[in-house]
Amino acid sequence: MKKTVYYLVIVALSLLGLWALWVRVEQGMKVTALTSYISWGLWVSVYIYFIGLSAGSFLLSTMIYVFRMHQLERVGRMALLTALFSLGAGLLFIWVDLGHLERFWEIFTRPHFTSMMAIESYLYLVYMALILAELWLLMRDDLATLRDKTVGWRRPLYRLLALGYRTATAPAARQKQVEQARWWITALGILGIPTAVGVHGGTGAIFAVAIARPYWNGGLFPIVFLVSALASGAALVTFLYAAFGPRVAEFLQVLKGVANLTILFIGIDLLLLLSEAVTGLYGGVPSHVEVFNAIFQGPFAFVFWLGQLGLAAVVPIVAVSIALTRQPRLPHPQAILAGHPAPPRGNAPTARRRPVGALTLASLAIVAVVVAGDALVLSSQRAPVLLAASSPELPVLSTIGFWVAQLALVAGVVALLAQRWGSPHFWLGLAGLSTVAGILAVRVNIVIPGFVVPVLEHLNHAYQDPRLRYTYFPNGLEWASTVGLVALIVFLFSLAYELLPIYGLEEKAR
Repeated sequence: MKKTVYYLVIVALSLLGLWALWVRVEQGMKVTALTSYISWGLWVSVYIYFIGLSAGSFLLSTMIYVFRMHQLERVGRMALLTALFSLGAGLLFIWVDLGHLERFWEIFTRPHFTSMMAIESYLYLVYMALILAELWLLMRDDLATLRDKTVGWRRPLYRLLALGYRTATAPAARQKQVEQARWWITALGILGIPTAVGVHGGTGAIFAVAIARPYWNGGLFPIVFLVSALASGAALVTFLYAAFGPRVAEFLQVLKGVANLTILFIGIDLLLLLSEAVTGLYGGVPSHVEVFNAIFQGPFAFVFWLGQLGLAAVVPIVAVSIALTRQPRLPHPQAILAGHPAPPRGNAPTARRRPVGALTLASLAIVAVVVAGDALVLSSQRAPVLLAASSPELPVLSTIGFWVAQLALVAGVVALLAQRWGSPHFWLGLAGLSTVAGILAVRVNIVIPGFVVPVLEHLNHAYQDPRLRYTYFPNGLEWASTVGLVALIVFLFSLAYELLPIYGLEEKAR
C-alpha cells in the first residue's frame, strides 16, 4: 500500500514537471523570473547541485574499488547508480536553462574549446560511459542469472542488459572472468578519478572564470566545488543505505564508515569556506565585501546560517558524533528466555525493520525548511539587496551572534534527541539527509549572490524595467518544473533500484 501511494505521488509530480517543461519549450525563457542582470537562477543552482552529487558518489565508488576499501564494498553499486541518475538530473536542468533547447547538440558538432562549457560537455559523455561500464561489470553475472531464471516481461529486459554475457561454469574459466572484471573495474575507476574531478572541478571553473563576477573569481572555487561534491555524494549514499540497505551483520559498520567519510569531507569544506570568507573580507574589495555581507547578515543569512552551516554541517556532525558512541539496543532478557534468539554480536542492529517511514518524515521536514528558507531569502530580494546588510538596527556582531545562538539551539536539540531517542542507524541516515539538503543551500549561495550586487555602482537604479532588475525570485513555473523534474528522476531511480541487483541476488531475494 505504501509503495502504491509513493508511486502515485511521484508519477503525479512527474507529470507536473513534464507539463511545465512543455510550457517552457513552447514559450521560451520569458516564462521565468530571470532578468537581463540575473541570468542564472534556480535551474542552474539545481544543475550544479546534482552534478556535485554525481561526482561525489562516483569518487566514493573509486575509493571502494580502486583503493580497496572492502569494508564499504556493499554500497559500491549504489554509489555508481546514484552517480548515474544525479548526472542525468544535472544535465536535464542545464538543458532546460538553455535559451534554445533544440540546439544543445551543436556544442558537440561545433564546439569552441575556449569555452569551459564545451570542454565539460565532452567530459560528461566520457564520465557517463565510465559509470555505465563499471555498473555493467559489477552486475553482469547477476544480470545473466536473472536473464536465465526470470520469467515474464522482465526476462527480455535482463537479456538486453546482460549483452549476451555468459557466466562460465568451469572453476578456472570462472576465476579468469572474475579477475578480468576486477582489472577492468580498477582501470575504469582510475580513469574516472581525473574525469570526475574534471566534471565538478570544471563546473566550478565555469564560475571561476566568469568575467566581472569578483565573488566567483578565485583559485579556490573549483576546489570548493569538488570537496562539497564529495560531502554530498557520501551523504546521499549514507542516507540511501540507512533507509533501504539490507540489514546484514555488517550493516551498521558499513553505515558508520560512509558517515565518517561524510564528516571528513564536511570538515574540509568548512576549512575552505573559512579561507574564502577571511580572504574576501580582509582584502576589503567593496564588491567582495558587499556579497559576503549579503550572505552573512543580509537577505541570504537564513540560507547561510541554517542551511549551509546548520543542515550541511552542524546537524550531521552532532548526529554522527553521538550515533557513533551509542550501542544498538539489545532485546529484553525475557524475550531471550522465551525462545527468541539473541542478535548477532558486534555492530549489527537487532531490529530488521528499516526506518523508511521516520526518515521519510524527516526528509519532508528538512526539505520544507530548506525550501522555505530559500523562498524567504529570495523573496527578500524584492527590496534592495544590501538593505539588511547596512541596516543600523542590525549591527554585525549582534546579527552574527543571533545566528550563532540559533545554531547552538539546533545543535543542542539534535544532541538531546540523538542521545535519548531513535537508533544509531536512524541518526546516521538523518545526518546524511541533512547534509544533502544543506548542500542545496550551498548551491543557492553560490549562484545568486554573485549576481545581485551591480557590476557598476548604482546601475540597479539607472533603469526601471521588469527585465532590468537586480532582484530575483523563482516563479511558479520554475518551482513546478524543478519539483516535477526531480520527481521524474526519482521515479526512474526507484524503478532501477527495484529491477537491478544493487546489493546482489542474495539480498534482492530477501
